[in-house]
Amino acid sequence: MAQNDWDVIVVGGGITGLTASAVLSKLKLKVLCIEPNEPAFNQENIAADIRSTAYLFKSIELLKNAGVWEELQDQAEQLKVMRISDTGGQDQTSIQESYFDSKEIDLPHFGYNIPNWFVKKTLLKRVQSSKDSQIMFETKVFSLMSRMDKIIIKLSNGKLFSAKLVVAADGRNSDIRFLSDISLKKWDDGQDALAFVVTHEKQHNNNSIEILETGGPCTFVPLKNTSDGKFQSAVVWMEKRQKAKSLMRLNEKDFSFALSSRTKFVLGNCTLNSRRTSYPIVTQLANTFHSNRVALIGESAHVMPPIGAQGLNTSFEDITMLVDLIRDALAKKTDVGSVSILSKYGRVRRRLTKAKILGITLLNRASQSNKQITQNFRKFGLGFIEKNQFLKISILIQ
Repeated sequence: MAQNDWDVIVVGGGITGLTASAVLSKLKLKVLCIEPNEPAFNQENIAADIRSTAYLFKSIELLKNAGVWEELQDQAEQLKVMRISDTGGQDQTSIQESYFDSKEIDLPHFGYNIPNWFVKKTLLKRVQSSKDSQIMFETKVFSLMSRMDKIIIKLSNGKLFSAKLVVAADGRNSDIRFLSDISLKKWDDGQDALAFVVTHEKQHNNNSIEILETGGPCTFVPLKNTSDGKFQSAVVWMEKRQKAKSLMRLNEKDFSFALSSRTKFVLGNCTLNSRRTSYPIVTQLANTFHSNRVALIGESAHVMPPIGAQGLNTSFEDITMLVDLIRDALAKKTDVGSVSILSKYGRVRRRLTKAKILGITLLNRASQSNKQITQNFRKFGLGFIEKNQFLKISILIQ
């Protein structure tokens, strides 16, 4: 195979793109990953991604297939219980909670929470060490040219590369989606998400705690203790945009108190233990997840509010299905970028993702509502779920 000819070109070197590159290269495919910006792996670096992701069981299986799970366990904290709490309703001082314990479905845990910067670092090392994959930084895709048997990309540095398939993992503002003339639907509910890390007085006991209140949910996700033994969690705090901007302007002491108060001191007093990042909450869904020799995965295909750990786990579902279809094609010695593969991938993944986005959107809007009847209904619903064991188990096994 010539240096400029590849089996698959993955555009985007975030967690989604690196995972796809690592798994596809294990199928003995020649994989080129293209990423404009080399990631920062020092937590103190302003460019480092200090967020974390809760990986559920199927996503962990994909990380195992990528050959990185053993190393990732060094920074992974188990999620054993998911708590959904509501402080709305007529009595603003009470909290209605529903507990979802992994033991109820005979599992030791639901998954693991891992810092994003560490996952990227580990995946990048895996891709760079594989003889079947390569990553190229500091260049972007400038154009796409589809042929009957391949697709040719031209980079911003003038170089040309060809492949049987291009996988777009280049995010919500995807160049590949634009160059493929794929349109999308987009909604903006006027919210921002604040992401940061805190230490807290009480142990998290491997609980993920999502607290619903007008403005949006605020979620604690457990992390390993700090080096000096303090309890620690990652937080995603969703609020109306104007209030979120005001929170970002607070000094660290006032911000820590605002968080502790907002979460009714469920983990005691919280202390900010990282810088704060803020990003707008939008919902996007591409009108199709594929075009000629192009497959969209991750945020190039869909973006949803950060509720219920669905964002990156949905992206991993994209990768899993696409890899399964490619594996079947290799076994049958057929084209990995064929119309039949991509149309099946696009049809199934878009239908499932659209349904998921609908559910998350409804939950987010119900969480934001300041109408008393909606707040009371949220509390009633959580109370009903908590008392109905059959319903709880039905939710858990979805």
